[in-house]
Amino acid sequence: MKTPRALNRLTLYTGCVLVTSFLLILATEYFRIRVTTALSELSDAERLRLIAASCGKLCDPEANEMALDPSTQRRYRRVPMSRRRCRALYTNPYIFVPLPGRTPPRRIPPALRANFSMNGRIPIRERYFNDAYLGNASYTLHWNASFIEDYLTQVRAGRLSGTYGAHATNDLHRLLRRIGVRGQRVLVVGSQRPWAEAAALAAGARETVTLEYGRIRATHPRMRSYTPAAFALAYLADDLPPFDVVVAYSTYEHSGLGRYGDALNPWADLIAVAMAWCVAKPAALLVLEVARATSDVLVHNMGRYYADKRLPHLTTNWVRVFPDQQNAWHSHLAPIGDLARPMVFRRMGQAMEDG
Repeated sequence: MKTPRALNRLTLYTGCVLVTSFLLILATEYFRIRVTTALSELSDAERLRLIAASCGKLCDPEANEMALDPSTQRRYRRVPMSRRRCRALYTNPYIFVPLPGRTPPRRIPPALRANFSMNGRIPIRERYFNDAYLGNASYTLHWNASFIEDYLTQVRAGRLSGTYGAHATNDLHRLLRRIGVRGQRVLVVGSQRPWAEAAALAAGARETVTLEYGRIRATHPRMRSYTPAAFALAYLADDLPPFDVVVAYSTYEHSGLGRYGDALNPWADLIAVAMAWCVAKPAALLVLEVARATSDVLVHNMGRYYADKRLPHLTTNWVRVFPDQQNAWHSHLAPIGDLARPMVFRRMGQAMEDG
């Protein structure tokens, strides 16, 4: 039986948690309303100029400095980063925001096409979707403990279909077990169904944190979730311990195209990976699956296909460690049909105190 003093401490702790959660919700809503209002008053060109000021060389298609990782003998695009640069990305209110009361544009405005095509390096085609829900207060997913435990049971049995079929779930589960996520914190970027989170938890992850446009009410004790605005506020408040592993499965290729209700941003995918770098531990791993092809192409607003032009920019300051023709993991990964196998990258460099 708890003593009165222990009960008082528990009551005080619970009250503090509730107040903190309430204040975070208020701050997030204020941030969203203020940004949406400001966004409606800016032209696209003005907004992109403000984004570029925070992004710097990360978003410059002409910045192609390559570095060699001695441990893998692989080259990767290197852009100097700093805490100041990370905070500039997380405090910029125009990077990941909803369209101001509009449906997704069917075509990229002429003034923005050079930025979206990397100054003409990437062709632009068209295939339109309207799956907008970013900023929709009524859009909330509910992931309760029993729901997640059922997912975990299915993962362990090898039969969770998830979003892309049981073969994709099983391959991700095996890959996470092989890279070693036991006892680690895993960030999952973009998730409407918690199949990747379940794969990580079943592989022994201590906790998963989901970053998703729509609101998620997750009540499982080993899961947390954030919208982009709430995630930024938590980062700026130093309330985000760094992550050991980042998982992004078919997420970044859609960023900034308007399909899901986000405002047009030609560098949204590059910025999103850089922001993951900012919250990752030194030598953290990035498990990345994006649409890949023999040559780069942007299909607006369906998604991007990455090849030798865009992929090095997407993975700036991350070096690939898998797949490798000599890597034994390859034999443990089953074919995934039309889906590309996930790649694994290791975080390079450290955020310095100065700028």
